[in-house]
Amino acid sequence: MRLLKLLRTALRVLWWALAAAIPVVQYRFHDSYRRAIGCPASGDCYVPGAELLLDMQLLAAGSAVVLWPLCAWYAVVKPWRARRASPEEAHGPLRRRLRVSPTPESPSLTNQ
Repeated sequence: MRLLKLLRTALRVLWWALAAAIPVVQYRFHDSYRRAIGCPASGDCYVPGAELLLDMQLLAAGSAVVLWPLCAWYAVVKPWRARRASPEEAHGPLRRRLRVSPTPESPSLTNQ
């Protein structure tokens, strides 16, 4: 059972690492495309196909803005908080046991 838990954790970390690599891959594709169509290393590029460069840059930047905090949350923060939480707090405040003191109408009322 411990082996399956370790495998599940490894797959989860690998999944979020691959998701975090998506913006990097998009930027590398943008860079290789820019070189392939003959754009200079810096400055403006006015060759056919260069109009897609801005779209590619915006896609890579938008992906990084959305994916990197999400990956950081699910790969680092959420597991850290789960290990740190006590057993009572792990299920949230609505899952705690409710104890009701006995009333005269029902002397042995205990809701667990």
